[in-house]
Amino acid sequence: MNTPISVLLRPVTGLNPTPVVAERRHHRRFAPNALAARVSLIRPGSAGPELEPCTLLNLGYGGMSFRLPWAPSKRGDYRFLIDLAKPFDDLVLVRARVCWVRQAGSLSSEAGAVFVESSKGWLGPEDDPE
Repeated sequence: MNTPISVLLRPVTGLNPTPVVAERRHHRRFAPNALAARVSLIRPGSAGPELEPCTLLNLGYGGMSFRLPWAPSKRGDYRFLIDLAKPFDDLVLVRARVCWVRQAGSLSSEAGAVFVESSKGWLGPEDDPE
């Protein structure tokens, strides 16, 4: 279900309204310090698949954001290996589609991606204890 982003106008001092964008994500994200996980991009190599470590920025039910030393293609599909530490102790292989890319300093880029396929089922928001 795709819910449109809504913009609320809240009066501030004077006559100029201030736009406030409502939360655009359908599911909450976990900060990397709250969830022990590592992510690696799976790239084809001359001797088979190679893992390129990424910096995980956040992870959620439907996607993640990450940092790389190069800019991935917007709308490109990439494969990732997500290593979830305790209490999960699991490796998850995902295919994700990049939704946005932005420069993060002179030597890296940040990107956000939505999961298209996963080797494991993800805990859904209805199962979330919080």
